[in-house]
Amino acid sequence: QNYSRVVFSSYLGNRYECTKNFLFPINEEMTLTLLAERAARAGAVLHEKESFIHYRYDGDTVVIHSEKQTYRTRLVIDAMGRESRILPSYRLGNDTLDMGCLSLFLKNARGFDGQTCLLYDSYLPGSDYFWIVPLGPRVVMAGIFFFSSLTTSNLSEKEAILRRYISLKGIKGTVFRKRMGNIPLGNQTNLSVPGFIFFGDSANTPLPSSGFSLCRCLEESMVVSEFA
Repeated sequence: QNYSRVVFSSYLGNRYECTKNFLFPINEEMTLTLLAERAARAGAVLHEKESFIHYRYDGDTVVIHSEKQTYRTRLVIDAMGRESRILPSYRLGNDTLDMGCLSLFLKNARGFDGQTCLLYDSYLPGSDYFWIVPLGPRVVMAGIFFFSSLTTSNLSEKEAILRRYISLKGIKGTVFRKRMGNIPLGNQTNLSVPGFIFFGDSANTPLPSSGFSLCRCLEESMVVSEFA
């Protein structure tokens, strides 16, 4: 799905429109499957559904204990995010501002322009921003983001605001999927300690709620190779 227009706008009437066709959604499942297949062909051994428990040092070797087995290695990439169990042992962490995100996927949708991707739309007064991303002829993703954490206490409020926004935009359809989470904001910092390097949320990396985060991860593969 390509777009003819990408629009940034505000409730005060300001509007900036990009007409260059440069943005398209990524099929997340297909992309991750493809990356896994290519990693396997390159020699990587994938162990899925295996949770980290703890680690210890044995000389120059890092010993990783999972819920299924034990691994011994010289180098470890920690991508466990803010909940990393390794960072606290070095008094490291990510305490920066969060950007909360919530999106609703609608099928049998109508009332939206399939050629226009609407980003950073401050349609309603306040600090909430919205987006509308067409994913197909009758499928659209509408979302809200804000510069504070999404929590159990404000989830209902934010979803109500998003549904009001969808209604005011004249979009109708059936919600078949919901995505939500928090994105830590801050400057890029690749933290490292003996035997470990941290990426993603663990490293206080800003991740826009788009495919840019995937591209950033691919670019950082060069940093990983230098680390190794």
